[in-house]
Amino acid sequence: MLKKWHNKMALTKEEQKSVVRMVMESYQGITLSEVRSNQSIKSELQLNLEFYSGLKETLMSGKTLKEELQTGIGFLDAIIHGIGSIKNLLTSTDVGKWISEKVKLLANKLFPSFKKDPNDWTDKLKNAFDKIAKWMGPKFIAYVMAAWKAKSFKPGEEAIQAQMEKASKIYKVILMTLIALAAVKLIVFLGPFWSAAFAKNAALSLGSAAQHAGIGGFAGAGFNIVGLINKIKHASHDEAQHAAEEALSAAQNTLSQEV
Repeated sequence: MLKKWHNKMALTKEEQKSVVRMVMESYQGITLSEVRSNQSIKSELQLNLEFYSGLKETLMSGKTLKEELQTGIGFLDAIIHGIGSIKNLLTSTDVGKWISEKVKLLANKLFPSFKKDPNDWTDKLKNAFDKIAKWMGPKFIAYVMAAWKAKSFKPGEEAIQAQMEKASKIYKVILMTLIALAAVKLIVFLGPFWSAAFAKNAALSLGSAAQHAGIGGFAGAGFNIVGLINKIKHASHDEAQHAAEEALSAAQNTLSQEV
């Protein structure tokens, strides 16, 4: 089934298989012969293959993707792991909601758990932002918005460039949303162990990660990172969790509005 698509795609054969596996995960128990006769599944496979092929073509000019390919890191597997099937993108009436949901999925995958070690928090947060910069940077967002607007997986470079200014703003809001999500997850984890020392270390880790991501002093997603960090630093556990949840709600609302 892949043979007729292979020559038309920017994806390698192995990358096409990764896309197919991802789609088929939601159709457990179905046989290959049933797939061949099921037009709905075949259409979903085609949509996802076209999306990821178009995305790879768009990002191929970027230094980041070239480095990923040279180092042997599975670029497409990483994207698929966080973004998954895009069958609802073209029919969605709210691309902001679609992006917001993907950011939450990414956060759950990037921050699955923490240890009682401040170095662990800082390392995980910084690594998460490095991955976001590679997988979901401004050009990725511009491509998604252009594809959604054109209702096509090949919107063209001009249409993508037309979305770049807005995409760059949205990218910063996404980073701030991830800071807030990380703060909530970290503070909830630290609940049974909360102390003045943990509060200070949590604030330092979040601040270090924000600086690493280039948004340390950025405000504009409904909250100010510096303000949130200062609240956490001197807060009780309940106060810190409330501040983080408020920041997350504001960031998510801003993300939907910006898109």
